[in-house]
Parts: sequence; C-alpha cells; structure tokens
Amino acid sequence: MFTENKEINVRYASIVSSNEETISLFDLDPNFIQIDHREIKYLLFGVLLFLSSIPIFVNAYNLREPGVTMFALFFIIPALFCFIEYFRKSFKQVIVKYYNNGENAILFWLNSPKKEDYEKFINELVDRINSVKLNPRLSISEKLEIYFNNLSFLVDEKVITEEECNSIMNRTENNINKQTADVVKIVK
Repeated sequence: MFTENKEINVRYASIVSSNEETISLFDLDPNFIQIDHREIKYLLFGVLLFLSSIPIFVNAYNLREPGVTMFALFFIIPALFCFIEYFRKSFKQVIVKYYNNGENAILFWLNSPKKEDYEKFINELVDRINSVKLNPRLSISEKLEIYFNNLSFLVDEKVITEEECNSIMNRTENNINKQTADVVKIVK
C-alpha cells in the first residue's frame, strides 16, 4: 500500500512466486488506462456451432432417433468449450503507467475484489499522485519546500553539489519574493 515517503508498495504474485516492488508516486501518471479485452472469435465460433446444432436437434426430435441426437452433441460440446474460453480469456484491467516513459507500472483487474474497494483505491491513488506534482495554487512556502525536496534529491543522487543546491535555492527565493509592479494602462 502507500508509504510515508510518497511511494506505493506493489505486491504481485503468480502461481509459483510473488514479488514486492516500491514505486515512487512522483513517477506515476495520474491518467490510468482501462482495458476491456474480449476474445470475440470464441464467442462467434461458439454461436456458429450452437446455431448449427439447432436444426439437427429439431430433426432428432421429429425422427426420434438417438443417433442423430448424438451427432448434434458433436456441435454442442465444442460450442460450450468455446463459450467457456470466451469468458475465461475476457478481462477488464486498469493500467497505471510511468509518467516519463509510458511503460506499465501497475496492472490490476478492474472491480476486483469489489467495485467499491476498486473505486476507493483508484481515487486515492490518483489523489496521491496529483499531490506530489507541483500545484500552481500552492503558497510560496509550499512551493519552496517542494523545490528544496527536489534539489535535495538531486544532491543525494550526486547530480548537483550542495553549493549548487544552495545557489539555486537562493536564486529561487529571491525570484519568488521579488515584488512585481502592476501594469497600468495610460491611454485615453
């Protein structure tokens, strides 16, 4: 689930193993994708087989022949398998992608386990992703805090030095704190 460090712990499992991964919310795109995948070929083939068996069953009923009924089962049984495959291979998924490269970050089944839980989770996820992005309505102190956190990350990753960080923060504070004049129109 969500951590205090603006991250999400994602646990995924297969039949033989399970893994856990921590993903920064800052790296996630708040615009998720819903996929509704249907294997129509199984449905169409099942309907075709089922419809083909109807005249055979009608003839078997009229003729009272058990052999003809057995022949109709050669259509019904594959039709049932086609319907089962259609439902087995059809799915709905939600994909949350990485913001920077568009690759899949989190994939989960839609409305699983319950629709209410899914909606609550996805709304909280989007809210948390949006909360780590810079909001233009933030106060000056909130913006400076976010800038400082991002610069601290760059210092920790050794992308910039502490002196460069301090210089950037001083320039940023000076630029933000400068009072700008109002533009007044002087045309009659």
